[in-house]
Amino acid sequence: MGTFTGTWEEWTKLPLNEQQRLKDLSDLNLALIGYEGKRVRVTPKRQNGRSTFVVGRSTGWKPVHLAVRKGAMGSSDIVSAEERIDSVQVLGWAS
Repeated sequence: MGTFTGTWEEWTKLPLNEQQRLKDLSDLNLALIGYEGKRVRVTPKRQNGRSTFVVGRSTGWKPVHLAVRKGAMGSSDIVSAEERIDSVQVLGWAS
């Protein structure tokens, strides 16, 4: 994997295959990869946020997972790569 050090404007001008090659996925929580867009319950209970949420993913060259609350307006919680998640129970697709 490469490293991108430019601006957002430069990033958006890159071809998609180049963006994929340069993405830094190290801030994604490995337990949540593949659950984006699904409503889940994670264990153990999260210390700093809800344990039931829709898994979101930020954009850009260094994405993070987001814990999106149902019907939420505004910001979401970030689920860090270091946060311990032992199990993920799928409750359905985001509505």
